[in-house]
Parts: sequence; structure tokens; C-alpha cells
Amino acid sequence: MARKERKLVFLDAYTTWCGPCKAMDRNTYPKSEVGDFFGENFVSYKLDMEKGEGPRVGSEYSVFAYPTLLFINFKGEVVHKVMGYRGPKELIAEGMAALSPAKNKANIELEYESGNREPEIILEYAIHRKKSGADYREYADEYFATQEEKDMLHKRNWEAIQELSHSISGVEYQFLTKKYKKFAKVYGERKVLEKIFDVARSAALESGLTGNPAKYKAALTLIEKRIKDEGQMANRLKMTFTEARKNWEVYAERAIYHYDTYKVATAEDLDHSASIFYRHIKDPGKLEMALRWTRQSIAMKNEAYNNETQARILFKLGRYAEALRSANKALQIAQIKEEDTRQIEALIEQISER
Repeated sequence: MARKERKLVFLDAYTTWCGPCKAMDRNTYPKSEVGDFFGENFVSYKLDMEKGEGPRVGSEYSVFAYPTLLFINFKGEVVHKVMGYRGPKELIAEGMAALSPAKNKANIELEYESGNREPEIILEYAIHRKKSGADYREYADEYFATQEEKDMLHKRNWEAIQELSHSISGVEYQFLTKKYKKFAKVYGERKVLEKIFDVARSAALESGLTGNPAKYKAALTLIEKRIKDEGQMANRLKMTFTEARKNWEVYAERAIYHYDTYKVATAEDLDHSASIFYRHIKDPGKLEMALRWTRQSIAMKNEAYNNETQARILFKLGRYAEALRSANKALQIAQIKEEDTRQIEALIEQISER
């Protein structure tokens, strides 16, 4: 059909258990603007990667994460490839990129590999590599090396920093931490600080997992010197490092101090720490603190994951009736949102046997 109509094939490579895949089914594909655009421009096809032709196609096109969204010409060649959830506007933007000779992955690769080193080509090449799951870091560094400091605050470079900045030693990251208040004024403090933390967190995780503290110490020194937030980001970084080192008692001390001292940004942060407590902490008093964090998390965002965490802590505390209520609530939310319920169902069975 693609050959006859001279269109690209849009292939959604999914699995039945993939949460982001289900979210796209709920939030993206039903939108009329998505249906109109893809119906006009593509032959669209969904393929379960674990059934029928799925494993063969997945192997042929190097699909290893879900969803993977492939745009393929009638010769079977991938011209554009991205991974992960896309909302309606984002998916249409990827479709437009696939249709654009100047923007699709195949042509950007050809330009770069033919020797074109225009900054925009390097940037697009790095972005396409990241979206398709390939190593992009060398090309990101190459792009940022072409930019002068006076240009770093421009919107295009802020977008590039959000997408590609990956190392605490990168010129763009050094500039971002040095001038973060200027970035925050233009692009919003929360987004800027979270980007700064994400890169520092990667350094701390690498140090923790390898047992070499050098990158963690460098990141911590940089954060303590430049980020004026009364030590909040530095303490989050210390929590990350102790988690990677599996030093649970020190992690518990850091977490308790953190949530008693600072305003928490997200429901996910609270739930993450609470889930570490139910897995690794035995002290009932500390578990009661983690239970309080789950209540705060649920108050901010009532989801299956934080209700499940609450149920697990209650179960560990021996409060079985309350644990069962929380677990059933988690199951109900997960069913409504078509999320994977297997872990919750196993938990309910475990609680019911007590």
C-alpha cells in the first residue's frame, strides 16, 4: 500500500504490558488532528513486538524499547525513528520531521556523514541519535563547542541543553550552573534546576555504581558552590549517591532530613524514597515517616504506584486491614488507567493470606 500510494509507513512497535504504549492509545491516537494528519500522510500500522511477526521485525529494525515509532519508506528503509511516549502535538511534529527531507533522520545522517559540519546539522544529528537510542554524547559536545557563551541563553540552545546536556564538565552545563538565575528568569526556575540536577544525578549514580567517587565529588562541589537553595539540591545529590552505594541507613538519615527540611517538588520523589524504606528499612518509627510521605504523595497525585507503596509499608508494619484497602485502591486506579496490575494483584493475595 505504501508503494502504491507513495507514502511512508508509520509503525508503532509496542507491547501489551508497556505503560507509555497504553498512554498513547488513550491520549494520542484518539485525537482527530492526529488521525487526520497520519491518515493523509502515512500508512499506519501497530505491531505487537512479542507476537507473530513482532520479534522478527523488532530484530530487523533494532527495536529494544517501547514504544518505538518507526517511519519506513516503501523499500523498507527507516527514514526516521524515535522512542518513547509522544503526545498529540509531539507525534505530529515527529511525523512532519519524517516527511521533511531536511529534518528526517536518514537525510540528517547523510549530511553529517558526508562532512557537513554546520552547527544545525550537528545539533539535529545528535538529537536524532538520542531519539533513536544511539550514543549521542560525542555529537552533543561537538555542537556545544560551536556555540559562544553569549548565544547559550537563546531559546534554541536552552532546548538543546534540555535535550542533550549530559556531563558536569560540558561547556554548556558549566555555563548553565554559572548563570542558572538568568536561565530561570527566562525559562522557569523549576525546569532549570531539574535539568541541573538530572546531569549531576547521572554523575552521582555513575560514581556510586562504579565505586569511584570522583565525579560525585566534582558534581557536589559544583552544586554547593553555585546553586543557592539552602542546600536542597546538594542533599538530593547525597541521597542519590548513598542509594547507588546501597548504604540504606545513611540514605534513611538523608531522606528524613530532606523531607523535614525542604519543600518537596513532586509526588514521585516522595514515593521513590518511601519505596526504598519499605524494601530496606526495618525500624518501625522510620517506616511511619515513610508512610507519611506516601500520604503526601497521594495528596499531590493520586496514582496506583503511590497507593501500592502505601499498602506495602502498611503490610510491613503489620496493619493488614489498612494495607488491603490501599492495595485495592491501587488496583482500581490501575485498572481504570489500563496499567499493569500483576504486582498489585500479587500483593493483594499476599496480604489476604495473613
